[in-house]
Amino acid sequence: MEEPAENNLVTFLPANKEEAAYLVAHDSKVVIDTSYLGFDFKGQPAIGTGLTAKSGQINTFSETWEMPWGEQSKVINPYNQLEAGLTRKNAPQRPFSITFRGYDKGLGFRCTFPGHYEGYPAFRASILGMINCN
Repeated sequence: MEEPAENNLVTFLPANKEEAAYLVAHDSKVVIDTSYLGFDFKGQPAIGTGLTAKSGQINTFSETWEMPWGEQSKVINPYNQLEAGLTRKNAPQRPFSITFRGYDKGLGFRCTFPGHYEGYPAFRASILGMINCN
């Protein structure tokens, strides 16, 4: 997935050999090499291997919103978004999603773990990250 200005490229490798990974390039140069997803939770099995991709889609967004204060009154916010749904192949399956957003000057990502898993305490977690590619 590229961002609107096409300077930054996110490549998502869904469940390659049962491990999900991504890499990031800026102006065709790799700036984040292959990074595997993995999560450890206290008292719960780790998520990292044994994954399978369940869904995926790329969307393009462009919105304009008004700032209540600041140097400009309107902000134009264009970005491309890749969202992938993953789950463990074995019990407990524990589905989660990863969302990448590509902006003209960087990218952001979010991993979301919804709701409650049987036998484990209820939780909802999001892990956020931003990368400035300037």
